[in-house]
Amino acid sequence: MIKGIVYDIMRYALNDGPGIRTIVFLKGCPLSCQWCSNPESQSFYPEFIFYKDQCMSCNTCETVCAENAVSINKSDHRQVDLEKCTHCNQCVDRCFAEALRLVGRSMSVEAVMTDVMKDCNFYMESGGGVTFSGGEPFSQPEFLKACLKACKTRNLNTAVETAGIIRWELIESLLPLVDLFLFDLKAGTAKDYKRFTGIAGHKIFSNLEKLLARHDVIIRIPMIPGLNDRGQSWKDIIDFLEQLNWRGRIDLLPYHRMGIGKYIGLNREYGLDSSKTADMENIKLKRKQLAAAGFKTCIHGG
Repeated sequence: MIKGIVYDIMRYALNDGPGIRTIVFLKGCPLSCQWCSNPESQSFYPEFIFYKDQCMSCNTCETVCAENAVSINKSDHRQVDLEKCTHCNQCVDRCFAEALRLVGRSMSVEAVMTDVMKDCNFYMESGGGVTFSGGEPFSQPEFLKACLKACKTRNLNTAVETAGIIRWELIESLLPLVDLFLFDLKAGTAKDYKRFTGIAGHKIFSNLEKLLARHDVIIRIPMIPGLNDRGQSWKDIIDFLEQLNWRGRIDLLPYHRMGIGKYIGLNREYGLDSSKTADMENIKLKRKQLAAAGFKTCIHGG
């Protein structure tokens, strides 16, 4: 039985493909985007997140752990030693305030489809379906393929959101099972990709060009203030897009800070200045620029 690590399943989503959709979030991503709003998606393994403002300081999580894997640091942050942890989940199950949570669970294809099919009627009425996101869903290729096959046997519309940092052969092998790709474009040069995400983007550019020639794609650009939304970095994105033999849909995704609390919960540092906000006037200007170049452009969350 093929299993994968899923960190969330979101029902009634409206912005990740046509119609009403269920999004299946697969865990694990090779990129480390400075602005990532889902840092819990990056690790390939289950992990714990702690919301200090919800904690009642009852210390049940610590006392219930038979392996002594739960500890409290100087800042009153609950930490779980994953080398000791047996994933019995007693600490999470006994945390009635839901301050300590496990992110990532092993699921079979059948278990995923049980959740997905709960909204089958909505998909039929709205032209919706299922979107696989992450993390990077291609980081679990066999599980992704099995889930997509299960969707197609049920005649469900399928979409995959990808950052494109994978072997082309993996993408190519799944083309018959995917109705729509949502391709995240974060920069216009390999140098900027390295600076923003930790990995150069040569493979990403190549994969996107091949995919645009063969499949239905929406390009999605996260608009990060002070990084890729202006100056030379934005010009490089425009130059890359204009040289493509393609004039399809581009979605601009305004930056938001909703993921900052997750970094605190994971005991990690956020990569950007937390005071930054989306520059909507600048994003509207960029939308007009793209429209003038022949692209169909939308702003999500704006």
